[in-house]
Amino acid sequence: MNQSTLKSNFLKLTCGLALLGAAFTVKAQTVISFAGGQINYPSLGFTTTTVGGAAPFNYVAGLSNGDSGNWGLEGYPGPDVLGISGDFGGRGQAYTGPGDTEYAALDFTVPNTTTPLAVNVSFDVFDRAGDNGVYTFYGFNNGSLVSTTVTPTLSAVTIDGYAEQMTTVYLTGVDEIRLNVTDFGGIDNIVFPSVVPEPSTLALSLMGGLGGLVLFRRRKS
Repeated sequence: MNQSTLKSNFLKLTCGLALLGAAFTVKAQTVISFAGGQINYPSLGFTTTTVGGAAPFNYVAGLSNGDSGNWGLEGYPGPDVLGISGDFGGRGQAYTGPGDTEYAALDFTVPNTTTPLAVNVSFDVFDRAGDNGVYTFYGFNNGSLVSTTVTPTLSAVTIDGYAEQMTTVYLTGVDEIRLNVTDFGGIDNIVFPSVVPEPSTLALSLMGGLGGLVLFRRRKS
């Protein structure tokens, strides 16, 4: 095979591999259940952040009178109190609207980076039966409000024999969620797509290897 033919075949192969990598870009589904007692999962692309001196979300609790798992994101120590409260202890977690300069938020990033990653996200919202908490979730993308869920309707459910209230919230195309909650509650099972290494990475590696082979053949000839 002459050098011209080898070059032509190489170009065809590398272009094909690049197209294959683009066609099979893969995103894996990530579920944050707080089962490990963590708040931040940077390896999965989920973190909590603070703005303007607000205290971060820093507590995960289980329930003794309901779900046996863990819920986030803030609460008194103890097995039977959990979750998020809009301005817990006066520490400024709540986002109250435009102009608010002190709040905590949930962020979605490329795993192990601080690069924003817009996602379609869902999560379960829990409220104790009779608490009548008001939940407001603000979805942002690149600093702009794009999706707001205000006071989602919670449905009565029975968990481990106890009457509770729960629903699932969906936000589309967000890289940040700011929230305001008037009473103790919790969120769990945060589901979003996370970036995984793409086949295009493999294609680039193969291209580099084949390029080396061409140089080797050229020097040899």
